[in-house]
Amino acid sequence: MIKDELFKKAEELLDRCDIVQAASVNEDGFPRICVLIKLKSEGFHTVYFSTGTHSKKTKHFRQNSKAGLSYYDQNDSVTLVGNAEIIEDDDIKKSLWQDFMIKHFPGGTEDEEYCVIKFKAKEATIYIDDVLKTYKL
Repeated sequence: MIKDELFKKAEELLDRCDIVQAASVNEDGFPRICVLIKLKSEGFHTVYFSTGTHSKKTKHFRQNSKAGLSYYDQNDSVTLVGNAEIIEDDDIKKSLWQDFMIKHFPGGTEDEEYCVIKFKAKEATIYIDDVLKTYKL
């Protein structure tokens, strides 16, 4: 399978996935993995999700932007390593707002706890259709 075809399949896989697993690096240098709802994706390697401003994830990403992210469906999976960025732009935060989030952030997009994180990969390990490849991005 050629690279472009594999990347397209990885993007289609992410489009099917509402849930992703994201890993931060904790205070002791260990990975801390959380299950999160994907708010938006760009290609197969950039994913936006929300969390609390004072959550452990946010604290970890403020101290160390190195992160991991993975998603899968049935026998196919993508594992990414890269960086997490805390998004401060109000327009982006408003554009990513989803109604289900009101129970977590009752103040809506103005809630001080509403935090958006953008993950952007630097490396991808893709396992799709029994093909396993790792790429620098």
